[in-house]
Amino acid sequence: MKPTPPASPACRVLHVIGSAAPAPELLADGGALFLNERDALDLPATRVLHAGRRAGFGPRRAGAVAAAIRDFEPDIVHTHDGALAHALFPALWYRVPAIVHTIRDGRAPTLPSLAVRRWVLSRHVHPVAVSTAAARTFAEASRVEVRTVIPDGIAVDRCVAAAGVRQFWRRKEGIPAADFVMLCAEPFQQDAGHEVLLAAFAVVRPRLPDSLLLLLGAGPLENEAKARAIDLGIAHRVKFLGERADITDALAASDAFVCPSAKGARYLPHAMAAARPAAAVRSSDAKDLVRHGEDGYLVGHGDDLGLAEALLMLGEDPRRRAEMGRSARVRARDTASLEASREAYWMLYARLRGGAAPEPAARVRTSRVLEMSWRKGD
Repeated sequence: MKPTPPASPACRVLHVIGSAAPAPELLADGGALFLNERDALDLPATRVLHAGRRAGFGPRRAGAVAAAIRDFEPDIVHTHDGALAHALFPALWYRVPAIVHTIRDGRAPTLPSLAVRRWVLSRHVHPVAVSTAAARTFAEASRVEVRTVIPDGIAVDRCVAAAGVRQFWRRKEGIPAADFVMLCAEPFQQDAGHEVLLAAFAVVRPRLPDSLLLLLGAGPLENEAKARAIDLGIAHRVKFLGERADITDALAASDAFVCPSAKGARYLPHAMAAARPAAAVRSSDAKDLVRHGEDGYLVGHGDDLGLAEALLMLGEDPRRRAEMGRSARVRARDTASLEASREAYWMLYARLRGGAAPEPAARVRTSRVLEMSWRKGD
């Protein structure tokens, strides 16, 4: 059996953040690293440059990255979204051992041509997608397979509301304590799945008279959804909440979470962390999280009767629903937490540099953040 290389504190990581920054907690280990609180974390050499979020390549931006690489001498340059265009050539020039690029929206990086893009991504950059869907979209745009998927972690403990929030929120919204409440947090736009969800709820309602559907979000198709609820005779049991910032409280007040669209897994990890089982469309992202029959139920795309059956199973068996909620919370902690994401990245760094991951205490001392900053004309 091949011996494991000893852990080393020498893995120096430089993060280059573009227009869509990751959760700051992902950028360091041993605790949350917020850019305005870095001094409290004993990171005196952290490089942080602040300003706008203009896309596209700029020589000054590339020069700033080059200077950071020259001074810091990282083992890993880790770019996020649009920052790869600025960091790639400086990293190659200074012969950085490995370049990691995280993909969040699936778009291909801005590089001179498709041929250059494929050459760079297949030979010099290790792409990482935050979801299977993002990996698939990126592969279609770049014609390069993404083999590593590491979700953006969430702060699991922050998804659990304080004691008493459930009762307070329900009283504030006029929701009876005994109601079976389902929450969907999707913007009202094309392919969001609200029509399927409303049709499913129309089937659920006669069998669960005390059921209530909460729709959190806004969008151009909201009035269309309201009209559809009226047509189905369920408008009095559907609450349109609009845009809300209190998603954690709304989850605490609900009993189940619904993802009616293949695109709608944004708040699924938060719901699972809050111990809410889900009824979700069997999309690639949902399948990455939900184990059918353990943490919730997965149904086919556009299958309103299948979704209705899943909601009925959750609503008619409170004990089973609670068991699935507890399982969902453990699943979220194991697969979608900040800790799990950070550990997955450090294991990737170790593999790319041919060693073992450094101990947690050493990671903080060797991680640096360069937030790309530029002005119009740079």
